[in-house]
Amino acid sequence: MRRRWHSMAIGLTLVGVHLPPWVVREPLSSGMIGEAGQPDRQTFAEPPESPSAPPPHWGRWTTTDDRMVLPVFDGAVVAGRSGLAVLGGFTQRLETTVAIQIMDRRNGWQPIGSQMLESRAGHTATPLGDGRYLIVGGVQGTLGGTLRALDACEVLDPFSAGSTEAEAIDEPMFGHTAHPLPGGRVAVVWRDAVRIFDGALLKWVDRIPLRHARQGHASIALPGGDILVIGGDDRGTIEIIRPDEVDERRRSEVWATPWELHLHEPGVSRLSDGRVFVVGGIDPATGRSSDATWFLNPGTLAILPGPRLGIEGGIARPAVFERDGLIVVVGGETVDGERRRPTAAVRGLNLRDERLWSLPDMPRAWLRTSWRQEPDGSIVARGGYLFVPPDQSGPLAPGIHLASGEQRLTAGRLPDMRD
Repeated sequence: MRRRWHSMAIGLTLVGVHLPPWVVREPLSSGMIGEAGQPDRQTFAEPPESPSAPPPHWGRWTTTDDRMVLPVFDGAVVAGRSGLAVLGGFTQRLETTVAIQIMDRRNGWQPIGSQMLESRAGHTATPLGDGRYLIVGGVQGTLGGTLRALDACEVLDPFSAGSTEAEAIDEPMFGHTAHPLPGGRVAVVWRDAVRIFDGALLKWVDRIPLRHARQGHASIALPGGDILVIGGDDRGTIEIIRPDEVDERRRSEVWATPWELHLHEPGVSRLSDGRVFVVGGIDPATGRSSDATWFLNPGTLAILPGPRLGIEGGIARPAVFERDGLIVVVGGETVDGERRRPTAAVRGLNLRDERLWSLPDMPRAWLRTSWRQEPDGSIVARGGYLFVPPDQSGPLAPGIHLASGEQRLTAGRLPDMRD
């Protein structure tokens, strides 16, 4: 099957897979954040109206220009004891690469000395618990030309050894999610099933059907090996996946409490108190992103609305982190139909009183940025791209621009919240 897609920015032919909506981009306008309405279709509780964003109170961004040897976006970023590795991605020529790039914490970026078996971007890299990572799916080819989704898998240690071919997964995939399981296993969520990989056998050993097929979902691993799958379907459901459950009827169950938000591409994080925080996402009925937040309790199956973030136009695909009782929502995209723009706004939510804080905006927001949280609590952005059309003037010349260096947000501890 061949599907043809055309963007206002980049034309693309994609073979064998439906293209996720992140590739569709609108040329940048004079403002980084566009206007959009908010979805408003809950059956059980209404979140409060979007507040006006509070002024920045604390926190600061620092930037570095330690450009990687081969700048890329949409590669997989993994951390090791001595530094981090960027696996694959799209290059400045919009081609997928096999390169494994290592940044040593002391000596910076090292010459490229190893590579994956397949060039790819948009893949997952999931730890097996012994220094190796399982690489699954993604796309291969040229953005603006022909891309094909991959079923090829490999296992590698990016810091010390080469890559080993693993059994291919049952179908090509792009836009899937993956989580480590106890015993060196990995669970991959895609469309209508969860697949289980055994790192010792280098094989796929189990397949758990989902109750509802999904695309653009979010998922999160729970203590004990269960997985929560959120949104991405046409009914607005949440499923609990139990990979080690013997009873086939209980291996995948729909959350009894109706959510019915029909959101795609929300952000999600498991909190230190056991709850799951869900933020933003796209309502397919309107094509617009939301700034709503929700707290899910896996123990009681309760779903409670949190405060709206006050981000104009909402947010999809944000990164979510927690430290010292503060949730930080950063990055992502503001979506209105086929228009997607990087979100510069950053919000903090105090878990003690659910008070909203506004942190300083990102110095420069990019699309498809990789995020991680350092042991000291700082939040680091690396990679991403922007497209500047020929008829637009501004600080960046027309064309494709890849992010160089990193942007680091340091917020420290929460200030005294008392009035």
